[in-house]
Amino acid sequence: MMISTGDSGEEDRVLWVGFDSSQTLPEGTLTERQEKWIKRDIDLMEDFVGAMAKDHEEDRLNLAYSCYYGY
Repeated sequence: MMISTGDSGEEDRVLWVGFDSSQTLPEGTLTERQEKWIKRDIDLMEDFVGAMAKDHEEDRLNLAYSCYYGY
């Protein structure tokens, strides 16, 4: 969760990132399939963080929109 307090009359904002499921994987014994899962998750998060940063610069929900409403 990230909380941003508003400045000079702006509203406070809260970002809540929820995860539908999780898995615990042992270190050093990942299968090729598990390695692909992890790489995919890292790629998705990097895209999401980049989109959020750009949306913040534009002061609107644009690039990250599909992360919230695309699935």
